[in-house]
Amino acid sequence: MTLGRARAMRQDMTPAEQILWNCLRNKALGGFKFSRQVPIGKFIADFVCRSERLVIEVDGATHSEAHELKHDWQRSQWLRSRGYEIHRVWNQDVYENLAGVLDTVLLKLNTSPHPRLRRSLSPEGERGRSATSPFSPLGEKVAQAQRRAG
Repeated sequence: MTLGRARAMRQDMTPAEQILWNCLRNKALGGFKFSRQVPIGKFIADFVCRSERLVIEVDGATHSEAHELKHDWQRSQWLRSRGYEIHRVWNQDVYENLAGVLDTVLLKLNTSPHPRLRRSLSPEGERGRSATSPFSPLGEKVAQAQRRAG
């Protein structure tokens, strides 16, 4: 059931998830591989970088009710118990501060708590360019995603 639901969710991503996915796919963020709508146990993570054990969750207004917050907390605890770090971002942050969201994700990836998983990227991002520079491939993706959203 979870695998079928994950497949359906890949076809029905929220606009914020689509924007973020366009910046994560094809190893666009620092050369890290991400997958989307990934079943992990009985849960489905929005985005996962398996090599770094990082889960990214994009939350909207539906994550503000008490029972939803409790479910998110339980899910996060379960994922952490299996060695994943969870990074939550709000839809609004993706729309209004995509560069900041990407910089924060890249920082988490480059400071993985697992020494064997750390990457030796420069602090400026892949190939010595700023991750959000308009002259880098990722910077262009950020600009395109912001134009589509706005």
